[in-house]
Amino acid sequence: MLSPIYIFTLSFLAGNLSLQVLPVVPQIPGSMGVACAALLFFAKLRWRLLGSFCLGLFWTAYAVSPSSDAGRSAEWEGETVTVVGRVATIPIQRVGSTQFILDVVDAPDIAHFPKRIRTSVYKYGEQIRVTDILHAELKLKAPYGLANPHTFDYQQWLTMRGIDATAYVRSYRKQERTDSAGMIQRWRQLLFDKLQSYKDRFSQIDSIAAITLGLSSLLSYQQRETLSATGTHHLFAVSGLHIGLVFGFFYILIEHLWRILFLHRYLYPSRDVALLGALPAAIAYAALAGFSVPTQRALIMLVCIVCAGLLRYRISLPQSLAVALLLILIYDPLATLSISFWLSFTAVAMIALFLVISPNLRGWKLWFGMQMYIATVMVIPSLLFFTRGALISPFANMVIVPLTAFVVLPCSLMAVAGFMLHDLVALFFMSIADYLFAVLWQINDWFASYAPQWFHAIDNRAALFALIGVVLFVALKRKTLRCFAVLLLLPLLPFFSAPPAVAPGAFKVVFFDVGQGLSVLVRTREHNLIYDTGPRYRSGFNAVHSVILPYLRAQHINTLDTLVVSHADNDHAGGAGVLLQYISPHRILVGEAIKTSGHPFEYCRHGQSWLWDGVRFEILYPLQTATATGNNASCVLRISNQEHSLLLTADIEKAAERILATHPSLSSDVMLVPHHGSRTSSTDDFIDSVSPKMAVVTSSYGNRYALPKPDIIARYYSRGIQVLDTALSGALIFDFPAQHNFDLQSYRSSDRRYWRRHHPSLWPADA
Repeated sequence: MLSPIYIFTLSFLAGNLSLQVLPVVPQIPGSMGVACAALLFFAKLRWRLLGSFCLGLFWTAYAVSPSSDAGRSAEWEGETVTVVGRVATIPIQRVGSTQFILDVVDAPDIAHFPKRIRTSVYKYGEQIRVTDILHAELKLKAPYGLANPHTFDYQQWLTMRGIDATAYVRSYRKQERTDSAGMIQRWRQLLFDKLQSYKDRFSQIDSIAAITLGLSSLLSYQQRETLSATGTHHLFAVSGLHIGLVFGFFYILIEHLWRILFLHRYLYPSRDVALLGALPAAIAYAALAGFSVPTQRALIMLVCIVCAGLLRYRISLPQSLAVALLLILIYDPLATLSISFWLSFTAVAMIALFLVISPNLRGWKLWFGMQMYIATVMVIPSLLFFTRGALISPFANMVIVPLTAFVVLPCSLMAVAGFMLHDLVALFFMSIADYLFAVLWQINDWFASYAPQWFHAIDNRAALFALIGVVLFVALKRKTLRCFAVLLLLPLLPFFSAPPAVAPGAFKVVFFDVGQGLSVLVRTREHNLIYDTGPRYRSGFNAVHSVILPYLRAQHINTLDTLVVSHADNDHAGGAGVLLQYISPHRILVGEAIKTSGHPFEYCRHGQSWLWDGVRFEILYPLQTATATGNNASCVLRISNQEHSLLLTADIEKAAERILATHPSLSSDVMLVPHHGSRTSSTDDFIDSVSPKMAVVTSSYGNRYALPKPDIIARYYSRGIQVLDTALSGALIFDFPAQHNFDLQSYRSSDRRYWRRHHPSLWPADA
């Protein structure tokens, strides 16, 4: 018989998750929540289950409603507003910008103004510190992000952190705080500044800051890839493992000292003193890491264990985990949107379950068995969130976890704590930690080089069923119940098979949402082509890492037959060098010379054509004798089968359009609007020559160029041509069959969530 705390917690969690998959937040009267709470005390078990489920749903809806509305109206969109705010997080400097979260204290119409803003400063000036008061002039933007299948959801990330808007600073005046408020954050800022001052001397400062201050965002993309490849990314997210190690170390130290001094005979028992003495150490580490959600979970569990120990009440690890889960869901219902929430809770739950079902294992058998069990179960959340499973994870963890937990972490903490004594003490431990981290990354890289990767895209509902099924299969003793657990794995089967192949004679096209840029994937039955690679910015963001590679992996695309880079502008060619680090195309066609890291390329010229699986590809422009540069050097590619055709135009302008307008086979069902809808392109004659049914614009939401231009869109609508914009629709996926009509899927429409803006009508009919 399950304990009531398990039943209530799991039902409450189910209610929370039910709301997270809804496209809109339901408006629920408070009286319904009171009625559900009453069921918990006065009804029978099955009604209590319903009551806790509904209470979880209603409580989450109540918490989500303000964050889903505040700051998202068009009232402040694009406005420049003067506000007074407090810097709430340690500002992170990147190339050309500084980013932090600003809590608004005073602003026009403060009752309806965004309360929490993710802010960027795009210039160097006086340094901004956490808890500083800024009198700033902000250019506001509603929370918005790229929307592509199998990729990081920026809007979900903003929602989870309660961020109502994003902005960049036009000008500001800083006012340092001298009161006692925010002392912990200022203490963290001071330690972070100390670490950064030695960045030229030590190469692993960012790794030390990540594992001590909880600033894992400092890790590079390559380091994150290595951690994902070896299944050890949890080591750099300060969570239950780290807090538990600090608590355990101080518990053992205090208990032994108390016994050595024989104080347990005359004063309090050594166990009680150790419990009370180790808890502040764990709290101090959690404060050092900024009291992140994973550290909050760990502290709640520790408080449960300490209270139970002091009161001589036996509480099991699963029970303390259930209490921690329930309290976190009450305190922060949006925590279930966090990847770290699922990874850390799943890992701790598996440890607790393994200890329950394997009470007789000791020594290396316990360690090895636990690693194998956890690694097996953790494959499912890894596939869900990262579309990859690290098959080498159990072996990597058996080496890397002890090294990190018992050597690297203590030295890193001593390095940071050493600043409170003397810089020489900090430097001594920092030099050791720097060397150990270098060794740790070498070991990680070695495992990653031999790590076969398992890439799949798994639906979140199927993953939840599968996770429950795996846990029950391992934990349950009775064969009949195990058979039931296996049935829970059935929804997962379609996701472990390869995606359906494109039919012969058909082709599939994906217009990625890469912001202000362009990247298109074209697939036939046996071949793959990428047309442009999106932008790459000095900040480190590039469309290849963020959008293209995750999609290719999820679709099991490991080879590329042709890469077409239309011209050399960053928004089209910026990611080419990054893509070529991971995939070597059989052929590279370019409109202008670009850096290809030694890969041979050839120029696009009119007359080049090839046939793949019944689908014809033709380069229509530039001409054989073309000498144009810049936008008018863009490769124009037409793709067609027996029934349908697509025209990719990149950034051609009027001069190129005049040449193309005379081409005999320009007509296409779908066309890419040239130059993102700029007035330099889309002449009347060119549109009439193509005569498409549908036109696609690739742009970024609220871009500074104000593209596409309304009068250009009006030209298409006046001809009855529907216009779609990736900025509003997210990724656009076209299926062009060999027969019948083509099919279109908009990612924002097909995967609607309450935190993600949806635009059923992308442009007004009278645009």
